[in-house]
Amino acid sequence: MRAALDHIAYQLAINYTKTLSDSEAKSIEFPIISNPDNFSRMTKKGEPAYGTGLAKVQYADPATRPLIEAMQPYNGGDWELLALLHDLDRVDKHRELTLSAAMSQSIEVDCGDNARLQMFSFEPPGRVEHDDVLCRFRCVHKRGRKGKIKPKANATFTVALKEGPEGWAIVDQLGAMDELIRDRVIQPLIPFLDAPN
Repeated sequence: MRAALDHIAYQLAINYTKTLSDSEAKSIEFPIISNPDNFSRMTKKGEPAYGTGLAKVQYADPATRPLIEAMQPYNGGDWELLALLHDLDRVDKHRELTLSAAMSQSIEVDCGDNARLQMFSFEPPGRVEHDDVLCRFRCVHKRGRKGKIKPKANATFTVALKEGPEGWAIVDQLGAMDELIRDRVIQPLIPFLDAPN
């Protein structure tokens, strides 16, 4: 998804600026900026400062710039998902392999027909390592019932990242990022992505 955003930025640039040098082409990137000062900072010469959002989209149609600025994580809300995507991309490229881990979401306990749940404690949801205790529970006979108690416990898991915020359930986050990019990033930029006549 991060690479797709960069392809969008490149297409915006070549649709507007017909000829780009190699160094200009290499500077193109879809900006994902968490500090508003780093989007529009200018040099003393009045040019976009290196590494700013404006520098990354300076070869695109100027009409796209306010649209892209409105999509920045510093605007809050769902746009913060782009900052998570950017961080995930940097971790994956520059540190180690992005490793996943199981993360517990919920646990259900069925004590059977002869018993009822007397005590239940659920460890806080989070990453699960081998031999971790997920919950503790006790089933006791229902009044007037006898027989063997055969409790069953079912846990629901999702995938989380080993690096990143505690409890980062990546499957849900990736789905939300995909929807955000499809519906709220690409859609407003489509008029500028169509190849010029």
